[in-house]
Amino acid sequence: MVLCLIISCGSKTGKKRSNVEKVRFFRVPRVIVNQGEYTEELTSERRIKWISAISREDLTDDILERDRVCSQHFVSGEAAKDWDRFNVDWVPTLHLGHSKQHVKDPEEAAARAQRAANRRKRRAEIAEKEVEEKGKRVDATGQTADEIFYVAEPEAEALSVDDKDPETKEELYGSHDQKTMNGESQTPESGVKITQNAETQTPEFEYLFKQAVLQPFTEEYFADHGDRVRFYTGLPGFDVLKATFSFISPFVTRRSKSLSLFQEFIMVVMKLRLNVPLQDLAYRFGVSLSIISRTFSTWLTVMDIGPSPIIRWPDRDEVWHTMSLCFQFSFGKKTPLLLTVLRSS
Repeated sequence: MVLCLIISCGSKTGKKRSNVEKVRFFRVPRVIVNQGEYTEELTSERRIKWISAISREDLTDDILERDRVCSQHFVSGEAAKDWDRFNVDWVPTLHLGHSKQHVKDPEEAAARAQRAANRRKRRAEIAEKEVEEKGKRVDATGQTADEIFYVAEPEAEALSVDDKDPETKEELYGSHDQKTMNGESQTPESGVKITQNAETQTPEFEYLFKQAVLQPFTEEYFADHGDRVRFYTGLPGFDVLKATFSFISPFVTRRSKSLSLFQEFIMVVMKLRLNVPLQDLAYRFGVSLSIISRTFSTWLTVMDIGPSPIIRWPDRDEVWHTMSLCFQFSFGKKTPLLLTVLRSS
């Protein structure tokens, strides 16, 4: 039987009550030491306040562990969570059986808890709004290079060439010739007229602002790269890959507008060779999953019918001579078809 720890409270488990709300019992908070220093301090403070609210001289660790505090001593009928420090029911406050503890107004405490909850909600909304605004600023387009207004730096002072000695004239004319070569004249290397206008910057500068559009798995990607051919297709070289493609591609009648014929062929071979998921192929080639699925089905039918005349199946004797000893011992000569299927896969 569990008794209520509060003085003059007769609530206990197993007691039958008629026409009265069911009484619940809550354990005295324990000190949590394995969830950080803040949690330990918070639970320690709560436990001390609970013991002070109970205010009994005969309290021992066994009594605190065994008995409980009933729901009649909480405003909402239940104890608050450990982290809800500003809740009115963080500590029992009703019908404590003594007057030495100043009992705060429940309505005021509830209003204070509500204000604290509203502050937490506003902080969360402000943080979410800041994240959204930062995301918009990241996606927004900035000022491009050709929109920058370039202003030539003014000369420090006007120089009269006629008033200078020959060495000064040579320096001035030399710097003028160099500035002309770098500014508005043609460069010796490229022969392209370069000015200070942002729209006609050097080719190297314009290259930085070009958007590179890469076409994956084209013929140029595999040419002179035998390791790529062997990895993605299993064929020995690009010449064999090109010959196989030239033999099969004329039989394909369904075409995709997003992929070239060679890319479709490579996609099918990659699926057969590496068993790449269709969704992964869609990401790799930059198309939808439905296009990959339809293309694979079309090419699979063509590759089954088109190259069939050039595929030579071994006869029974050849299968028997090349059969593994474990199959010969287990099945004898009754499994040529099974072995053929295994070798073709």
